[in-house]
Amino acid sequence: MNPETGRCIGEDYRLVELIDETPLMRRWRAEQLSVGRTVGIEELRPDRLESRASFLNDIRAKGAVDHPWIGSVYEAVDRDDLCFHAYELLPGTTLAHTATEGTTLAPAQLASVVRHIAETQLHLESIGRATSPIGLEHIHVDGHAGVRIANLAVAGTRPDDHSLRDVLRLGESMPPLLCGAQPGTTRMLSLFAWMRGEGIDTPLDWNRVREIAAEIETQLGERSPTDKPSAPRIPPSLASRKTLVLAACAALAILTNVILVSRCGKTNESPTSARLAESGIVALPAGAYPTPDGLDQTLPAFTISKNEISIREYAGFLKMLDLLAQHDNAGAYDHPQQPGEKTSHQPDDWDAMKRAAETKTAWMGKALTVDSPVVGIDWWDAVAYANWKNASLPTQEQWHAAIRQGLIHCTVEEWTASQASPPDNPHGSRRWIVIGPAPAGSAAPRQWTDDRGERRPARGFRIVITGN
Repeated sequence: MNPETGRCIGEDYRLVELIDETPLMRRWRAEQLSVGRTVGIEELRPDRLESRASFLNDIRAKGAVDHPWIGSVYEAVDRDDLCFHAYELLPGTTLAHTATEGTTLAPAQLASVVRHIAETQLHLESIGRATSPIGLEHIHVDGHAGVRIANLAVAGTRPDDHSLRDVLRLGESMPPLLCGAQPGTTRMLSLFAWMRGEGIDTPLDWNRVREIAAEIETQLGERSPTDKPSAPRIPPSLASRKTLVLAACAALAILTNVILVSRCGKTNESPTSARLAESGIVALPAGAYPTPDGLDQTLPAFTISKNEISIREYAGFLKMLDLLAQHDNAGAYDHPQQPGEKTSHQPDDWDAMKRAAETKTAWMGKALTVDSPVVGIDWWDAVAYANWKNASLPTQEQWHAAIRQGLIHCTVEEWTASQASPPDNPHGSRRWIVIGPAPAGSAAPRQWTDDRGERRPARGFRIVITGN
């Protein structure tokens, strides 16, 4: 239990449970004492109160959003030694949790979810509100098919690329939620492919996403058992490529049906760390873990990729950047401090590495497959990929906790999110930490560097998501 659990904050809130924390803030489940309701609290960390101006600007942006399907802000408190806001804890289960549990949704239900999302995003477009990237963890669905979206508004004018960014992101992340072998499966797979920009000249905007999702919803609602399956109406800009898109999606649907037909609805297997590992991630609960320096540190719950990001996964990222570049948005996922002279996230010797992986031949003396770790990556590349996945690089403490538990495998050097002084010079300048390689459960060597642009042929990375 976090020692601050039970602490009262302001005059009206009692902290119940730490949800997650970042270097900037902590998020709590809390009780509002005056009305007896459960709320969320987002508290600026005491050592980061100098960031209160930007923090409060973001809260004001959230408070200006008024939509029944978007979470509400209740109040903000700003004092000399305290800065936080209370917000609505949305009912239902997040789609991220649904995916982790191995649960899938029927095509009609998922079409309804997509339509609700599109409606909220169109509202944010209409008021010109900038937002942080939307992910499955921000979308809540309750037992009555109600859909609510977390309030992701941030200060500032909405950039032109925010809608494209989020359409692409959800087009990639939502297909695993789709139950196979049901009427409408192929239609939903077609919609997700178009959202990713596959087989079309111009990616769908939120208005077109809403129209297609609503059309699928209507078709499935009106369809009788003897009706033949029909495809959603192809947008005019897609007509010339209709055959190619539907053929590809049909093939994908067949493959998906084979995989998912036995998994429709909730699986009987409990969501253990071992089961998560089968899907490429492992979960660690909140608790105290030994650090690389021999101390214990309390960490919030997090999930971390079991293996380093693969050549296959990174190729998907580069493909997305190519699509964004066609709309002058190639830097959508760049770190704000990325040097201006860095204009590409393509790894060193990428073409040769990818070719060797696809043909299962050697590159630089090492046999590769598409599931081998991508290497030749600098810190900026790794962070951009993590931003694309709505994740982050692991801290050295998270990385060490996972390796000590034997939950992750490390075969190359890996970038982390951490900066620290080397143990032999504890009062020296803080440098970026690179860890590994090491077998699971073993100690791993650390390196310290000042150069985030440094690339090596045996250096890659993995990603982590903090919280539940």
